[in-house]
Amino acid sequence: NQTDNFCERYTITLSALTMLHSGALSTSLLSTMTHNPHLSELSRLLRSRYEIDKGSMDTADWICQNTTLKNRPFSFDRYPFQREIAADLHPNMSCVKISQVGLTEVQIRKIGAFLKRNQGCVGIFAFPDDDLLKRNSQTRIKPIIDGDEVFNMGSDKPVRSISLMQIGQSFLHITGGNEADATSTSADIL
Repeated sequence: NQTDNFCERYTITLSALTMLHSGALSTSLLSTMTHNPHLSELSRLLRSRYEIDKGSMDTADWICQNTTLKNRPFSFDRYPFQREIAADLHPNMSCVKISQVGLTEVQIRKIGAFLKRNQGCVGIFAFPDDDLLKRNSQTRIKPIIDGDEVFNMGSDKPVRSISLMQIGQSFLHITGGNEADATSTSADIL
């Protein structure tokens, strides 16, 4: 009986993994599994081991599928204009904005997504001064990187400090706005 139960769960797991990898198993379907304790556990294991990523998925979609805000999937519903900013990977992008529209939150998720999807890269996230660096690194960046499982896959003990965060085989340097902070630090994304 235990052997049959294990084989049945193993077959379901392989089917679900195949569907997840092919894009046929969506996040919404995984989230509906919560009513069944066995499927809930399978869902948790799948989400902890595999990110949702397809070749056609842009950065904004990846952020929504793989990150959370207040224990719910991240969404651009409140500020729809942010979606295009998150999806745009042009090397010379700049934004003019008013304050308090959530763009720092989006940019943190965007650089995290880039580093996760492009393993072995280095990113620099710069704040105007060291006070903002210290405050935002601990209260905004660290909770996202530590809290979303997708940023913690593939590393048993990732490097995490105020000025350096490891995401898989990629690294994020968090700097203040002075020249010395970024001198001699090569980066793939700023």
